[in-house]
Amino acid sequence: MSELNSLVNEAISLSEPRWRTQAQASGTTIAVETSLQDIPPVQGDQIELREVLTNLIFNAVDAMPAGGRLTILTRSEEGHVFLCVKDTGVGMTAEVLRRCTEPFFTTKGPRGTGLGLKVVHDVVQRHQSNMNIGSEVGKGTTVTIRIPVPTRQEVSGGRTLVPAPTRPLRVLLVDDEPVPLQTIVAYLTSKLHAAETAPDGRQAVEKLRTGRFDALVTDLAMPEMDGIGLASVAKQIAPAMPVILVSGFAGQLTASGGKPQGIDAILSKPINVDQLLQTLGRLTT
Repeated sequence: MSELNSLVNEAISLSEPRWRTQAQASGTTIAVETSLQDIPPVQGDQIELREVLTNLIFNAVDAMPAGGRLTILTRSEEGHVFLCVKDTGVGMTAEVLRRCTEPFFTTKGPRGTGLGLKVVHDVVQRHQSNMNIGSEVGKGTTVTIRIPVPTRQEVSGGRTLVPAPTRPLRVLLVDDEPVPLQTIVAYLTSKLHAAETAPDGRQAVEKLRTGRFDALVTDLAMPEMDGIGLASVAKQIAPAMPVILVSGFAGQLTASGGKPQGIDAILSKPINVDQLLQTLGRLTT
């Protein structure tokens, strides 16, 4: 069972580096407002539902380059819980709206993966829920998700999760995109772990040679040295240190049943912070 209102607040907190810090650095302001009614728990995976919320927040922020207002609402009605995420951004044309849940479709150019709304759409379907997207150019976008409330007979315990790390860890995070790093750093710090970042493989190698880390988390596609190349060098420097590779093509990398040399685990991008923490726990105990 998942408390959706709690997940909303967690997602807002975890994404704050994106909607507050990054916006302020570019001279804009994004106001985040909530209207969370008293709603019943929903049957669902907390990790996936939080990922839905985070992706919707990120999409809304990207749609408001000049600033604006992001509003998240919840309510219950006739056996369903409704989650609504609204922005006052640039909106979408009819053609973009029609294609926005297609995999790898993006209007963000090279910095977009085209996976955000596709991930949301897939999670919504797995939860036997439905999603409606309304948008108008120049007026913003509203995403509404309807989640069924379980009957008394359907209520059961959630799945067992892998334990999180039992000791504070020092983790090196490598990605040429700063925003995902900020979100992960904020999350790990909130769990009393230490995190350092590097924007590319070369700087990551320098940090590995001069410091001690309990784990390395690296993006796959980076300039100068990709994640697999970095993993190879990292294993020469610290053979026992686990290396976690993050990629938007994780499914393809693991399709053969194996992992590239030097890689201890592969996680999908956009990264799920809870899954990352569980993977760190598994690899460092």
